[in-house]
Parts: sequence; structure tokens; C-alpha cells
Amino acid sequence: MEISSEEKALLQLVDSDIEDSFSVGVTQSGPYLPGLYQYTTIPSDSRTLGRQGILSTFAGLLKRLSFYSPAVTNLTLQSGFTQYGQGFEFASYYKTITGDVVLQGRISRFAPGPNIAFAQLPEGFRPQLALTSPVTVSGVAKHVHITSDGDIICGAPLLVNEWLSLDGIRFRPA
Repeated sequence: MEISSEEKALLQLVDSDIEDSFSVGVTQSGPYLPGLYQYTTIPSDSRTLGRQGILSTFAGLLKRLSFYSPAVTNLTLQSGFTQYGQGFEFASYYKTITGDVVLQGRISRFAPGPNIAFAQLPEGFRPQLALTSPVTVSGVAKHVHITSDGDIICGAPLLVNEWLSLDGIRFRPA
């Protein structure tokens, strides 16, 4: 589902003053820097998007959001790795309505081997620069690396029968 720039701004609404104006937070264009925002004030008498326009746009967006369900895709795992199963989500990825990539689920290693990428994200779901994210491996805090080519690599070798949780990994794609 595509969202307009006005709807995206409303998703990031940070403050409102019904009488005079609405202050809308818009994420900075360019590299994603968490917590860094520029603020735009939209006067209530603006012809392009005044108070009624904002309220109308917001109401429409809420209606559309209530039906939003992201397309979740299972990761294709490399040889020696498998979906963990046992009642846990399959290792998968999706994009949020604001465009962030989210990883979820668990994998397990069933055959010994070198510390290689266990999966690769497709274009459009890869970070612009390599990143490192904390994960849990069989109850122990570790990390994974995600390269700009989309390779997902455990920071330390994943041993046979250990599981790795991808839950909580979220980033802006290139």
C-alpha cells in the first residue's frame, strides 16, 4: 500500500494545536538517523492542507491502516540451516507501512560448517550500509551482520542445534 507524503507526515504526528496550526514531524530526507526530525508547521488556514484537510486525510489514513497487512516472506535459508519451528515464527521479513524492513522468526543449524551467510535479503530489502544488530542465540546475547548485499551472517559461528532469533531487527532499506 502506497502512502502519500501527507499521510506519512500524519503517521509521524508529534504535536497539534487545534486553534492555530498543526506541527507535523517529517523524517529527514537522506540517510536514516533515528531521532533526527525536521518540523513543519501547517497553518490551519493553508489552502493546500488546512485543519479540515489534515483531519480528513488522517481519518482516511486510519481507515486504510485498519486494513493494512504487510506481505511477509519467508527467508530462503542456505544449506545447513533450517527453520526452527516448534511453534515459533518462520524466519521471515516484511516492510512496514512507513518502509522499514523488519525481520522475525527463528532458525537453527543442523549441520556443522563455516560461519557463512545463512540467508540473503532481496534488493529493496537491504540496508544501504552494513549493519550489526543484537540477537539471541539459544538464550545468549549475540549479534548478526547484515551486509549491503543483503547477506545475513551470525557474528559468531552458530553451532549444530543452536537456534537464532531474528525478532527485533528493524532498519531502513537503501
